Amino acid sequence: DAAYARAIEDYAVGINFSRALSCKFGYKRDGRYHHIQAGRVMSCVLGMIVNREKEIKAFKETAFYKVEADLNGCKAGWKAISGTKHYDADGIHENVGFLKRDDAEGYVQDLNKDMHLSVTDVSVTTSKKQAPTLFNLAELQAECSKEYKISPDETLEIAQKLYERKLTTYPRTDARVLTTAVMDEIEGVLAGLVNPVSTCESRLGASGAGLEEQIMMILASDNKKVAKNKRYVDDSKVSDHYAIIPTGEGSVSGHTDLELTIYMKIVTRFLAIFYPAAEYEETKVTLKHASDEYFFISNKKLVRKGYLEVYGAVDEDASTKDIPKFSKGKVTDVTSYNLAEGKTTPPKRYTSGSMILAMENAGKLIEDEELRNQIKSCGIGTSATRAEVIKKLIGIEYVSLDKKTQVLKPAEDGLIVHEIIKRTIPSLLDPEMTASWEKGLAQIEAKGITQESYIASINDYVREHVDVVKAAERPASPAGSGERVVVGKCPVCSGDVVATSFGYGCSNYKEKGCKFGISKMLGKPISEKNVRKILAGERSDLIKGFTSKKGNKFDAYLKLDGEKVTFEFPERKK
Repeated sequence: DAAYARAIEDYAVGINFSRALSCKFGYKRDGRYHHIQAGRVMSCVLGMIVNREKEIKAFKETAFYKVEADLNGCKAGWKAISGTKHYDADGIHENVGFLKRDDAEGYVQDLNKDMHLSVTDVSVTTSKKQAPTLFNLAELQAECSKEYKISPDETLEIAQKLYERKLTTYPRTDARVLTTAVMDEIEGVLAGLVNPVSTCESRLGASGAGLEEQIMMILASDNKKVAKNKRYVDDSKVSDHYAIIPTGEGSVSGHTDLELTIYMKIVTRFLAIFYPAAEYEETKVTLKHASDEYFFISNKKLVRKGYLEVYGAVDEDASTKDIPKFSKGKVTDVTSYNLAEGKTTPPKRYTSGSMILAMENAGKLIEDEELRNQIKSCGIGTSATRAEVIKKLIGIEYVSLDKKTQVLKPAEDGLIVHEIIKRTIPSLLDPEMTASWEKGLAQIEAKGITQESYIASINDYVREHVDVVKAAERPASPAGSGERVVVGKCPVCSGDVVATSFGYGCSNYKEKGCKFGISKMLGKPISEKNVRKILAGERSDLIKGFTSKKGNKFDAYLKLDGEKVTFEFPERKK
């Protein structure tokens, strides 16, 4: 019932909204008609990518100056805390730095009056970090996108191939744990890994002490205790398929290096669950200046590698150095007080991999694996379809993908469609709304609601919003965002050419049917600066990297020739 409801819902939303929006807001650009594609999941993902881009463009870098005390090579950072002079004061950035360098330098001069700090508190605690949970498809896609710069659909294709060759288990799974039934066969799986892992290590090179050696150590130990660990084995958290693990079967011959690398990545994650937790010693020291200002030291040191042995590496977030011993009540000398400049950073663009994780967690990009395990909400789409949604957005040119970095950015048509949907069916862009539909489907599966009642509510939603689209006013210009930023006069009808997220078009598009516009030439976007120059009768700056219809690269200026924008080529050097 849930599966049928999903199919009906996707069809009802996609076919009705795409047709309604196309009939009302379809547009002509670059000599061809552009219809509008909308969907329950794809429009939501497009909204996430566009909104992130807007956040990045609206971001303004802020420089701030942190104050540090050098304690003979050990650095303590100043922080304003409640009750101190600078706490939440103007000119202070998040209580850790000064917005003006002069203020920071003046503060250092005040500190220099006393080159001592007294230790008010010392705490030393131990903490443990367990091996990560096993791979589900989203986690594997995110890791491969980050490390190997391959798209989620490429990762799925490789995972599917490994499964078909019987090297790994079924890949289209949301589960990160195993079942008790699987654990009954685990020794056989481990024993079966020795030969394929040895072959892979010979071909790819061993990681750490070598996984073949790690497998032999696990087989010689009591590996049955893993079956009692709910972190890795929990029948209640498996619906259709358990996590992706190696099978201990199949042949590794005939595979590419990348395929074997991903296979070994799955093997490594699997072997790690048989190791104890990594252990850390965390030291926190609070120091006080005579002026009642506070400095802090925090150090986290790895004292037992545990599961990190399998990865052959230390934790990059942990220190490898000891700090001096501090005793509460003691006074320590300060070598100097110094400034360290910091800068705020813009939000990161989604990559194909981080988008998969954001979809899995209902629009929240949760990069911390521990926090992801605690999320109870339904995601957007399913493990089997998320990669296809991203691939489709790229294919219809709503989103662009940098294959080298796997970074996703909205394309021009994506910005146009996003603006149209935002003004007519904004809930279609909302990750929480889309996730609530997934919860509804889960309720059908759990027999909490009926398929009929769910489909009836979806049909009501579709009817209501199709009526909204019908009643919406078509924009006065191709841009349609309502922003009238005039960049020049139209050479066809002398109307205003306005700039919006759509590009640059004549404001008389509706009243007089004027179709003059400038957005791209041979697919290359034209900047507002150059559009203004062209409309003023000047030639543009030299624009590099045009691609002819035959695929040849060239550089050129742009200028008006009557009512058309044409190329002017730079003179060749003799």
